[in-house]
Amino acid sequence: MRNILSSRVLMLKHQTIKNIEKATPAELGFTMPAEWEKHEATWLGWPHNQTDWPNKIDTIRWVYGEMVRKIAEGEIVRILVRNKAEEKFARSYLSRAAANLKNVQFIIHPTNRGWTAGRSL
Repeated sequence: MRNILSSRVLMLKHQTIKNIEKATPAELGFTMPAEWEKHEATWLGWPHNQTDWPNKIDTIRWVYGEMVRKIAEGEIVRILVRNKAEEKFARSYLSRAAANLKNVQFIIHPTNRGWTAGRSL
């Protein structure tokens, strides 16, 4: 990843900082790989907004537990959580779902929704 970023910086060295700040990720050469392409990890946002899942949030958390259990069998899963308390809460679901927690990384970052899914190169 560092080499890719270094290459991007070198390609952009003649642009002004102002232009770089206005550029989109696509203009900077970044892409989102397709799900079947080689990738480093799968990213998910832990479901926490009850209005996204009216009367179903607990069921959805179990669904996420099953998803993570299956994905973490063969790759890293990075999960966005809002704080340490939410990480502990998510860990409890994942543990009970028998997910391989050695392949799960929690990233604490404020979110208002759980609609984040993707892969990193």
